[in-house]
Amino acid sequence: MLDEIAQMNGEIARAQYYARLADSATLTVPDIRRIIGQLEVRGVNDFARGRILTGLQRQPAGNDPSLTADYLRAAGTLSSFARARVIESVIGRGPLTSEAVAGVVEALTAHGNSLMNARAFEDLIRKDVVKPADLDMVIAATKRLVPEMTRSRVLEVIASQYKLDGTARQAYIDAVQSIRARMLRDRLLASLVGKER
Repeated sequence: MLDEIAQMNGEIARAQYYARLADSATLTVPDIRRIIGQLEVRGVNDFARGRILTGLQRQPAGNDPSLTADYLRAAGTLSSFARARVIESVIGRGPLTSEAVAGVVEALTAHGNSLMNARAFEDLIRKDVVKPADLDMVIAATKRLVPEMTRSRVLEVIASQYKLDGTARQAYIDAVQSIRARMLRDRLLASLVGKER
């Protein structure tokens, strides 16, 4: 059936069939990987692709950790709203490996910045899926978030969720120093000091 769907000329029809498969069929990991690949080659609009990708993640086999890189690669081709929805779905699936956390952070900071990306970044932090060993990398990545208010908000969430000591504390201070607005820097440093008391 996947071959027939891939050969369809109409984007809307293709999207409907993929969405039906994602929502109702029982798919295997290879089936899911194949659908993701077909979506990248014979695309459908961003909204439909995002819906299909989140639907695939709800499949029993869709939660397989080996698919995380496929979801993130596919999400990287979407508009910021659809991308953030797919990434939030990846985050919500459960425990993430260090490699998956790095992929999520890269996807959220490399493809433009938006309020939706910042919310997904905050979701990553609040879900407590970032292991202490990955915290330095996550904090350092906040320096790529713009505008500064967005970066400030994400750093504030990090400070509220984690005990920052050692290299994580230094990474936080470095990220705070990358903010030009003194008021924001002072507030972030005060939240760090306040938590240390």
